[in-house]
Amino acid sequence: MGTSTHTAGDLVLGEGAGTGAAILDDVETFFRRFVVMTDAQFTAVTLWCVHTYLFTLAIWTPYLAITSVAKRCGKSRLLELLCYLVFKPWYTSS
Repeated sequence: MGTSTHTAGDLVLGEGAGTGAAILDDVETFFRRFVVMTDAQFTAVTLWCVHTYLFTLAIWTPYLAITSVAKRCGKSRLLELLCYLVFKPWYTSS
C-alpha cells in the first residue's frame, strides 16, 4: 500500500513514472540515438508515438508516412524503432 498509482484508462503509472515532458524527452532521445532527422521530424515522430496510445480519444488520426528520395537513409531503421514504442505495432509497406 506504500506505492501510489495513477490510472489513465488501462495505463497505470507507478511512483517512479516521470512527467509527460520527461517521457517525451526520453522517447525523442531514444530516436536520436539511432536516426538523423530534423528537430521538427523528431517532434512529429515522438508525438505520433504517444498518439498511438490515445488515438481512440480523437476524432481524426494522422498517418505517419516515412519517405525519402535517397536510398539507405534510415527509413527501415525508423520503422524498426517505432515498433518498440508504439501501441500495437502494425508493419505495412507498399
